[in-house]
Amino acid sequence: ALWSAALRNSWSSGNESQSVYAMWDRILGYGYIPFTVPGSFQLPMSGARSAKLAWEATCAVVGILGAVACRGTPRPSSRWSQVEWALVFVAATILSPLTRKHYLVVLLLPFSLLYAAWHSPDVDPRLRRLLRNVMFISFALSVPTLHDLIGKALAVRLEMGSVVTCGTLLMLGGLLWYRSRAPREAL
Repeated sequence: ALWSAALRNSWSSGNESQSVYAMWDRILGYGYIPFTVPGSFQLPMSGARSAKLAWEATCAVVGILGAVACRGTPRPSSRWSQVEWALVFVAATILSPLTRKHYLVVLLLPFSLLYAAWHSPDVDPRLRRLLRNVMFISFALSVPTLHDLIGKALAVRLEMGSVVTCGTLLMLGGLLWYRSRAPREAL
């Protein structure tokens, strides 16, 4: 009984939550324009129906794109099955209504996969450049988690602007794109 009450109380739209749901709640529920409001660690969920609908629509779009990108069954232990696992880890984490920054440790797998693809001679050079750019931009958008590096005030403002969420969604999109490029003979 205490666990579910504690869980409900931990849901918030403050900068400590980097979920897609919290991002939509800040924008649609509170009407905050990203990067124009100072950060707030504690910001209760607004309860706005529009935020919930936007989150549900985002989940539906990711689900549809995932179904399209992941056609075919990859061989176990293949690069494509690893990409699918990375997709599951990242999507489950960022689309969860309760996502803290440290939960995004799941990004280690996709960063490793994109790094390997970037340096792989059997990947098309144009695709390698695209995956490299996804990797670097996603990493750059994670810098706000380093409060000591950029300063707490700026870090909190950027977190309230959902840059970490956007970087993670970019990684998710890059993984979907990469998986959709799997050659048919590899599946």
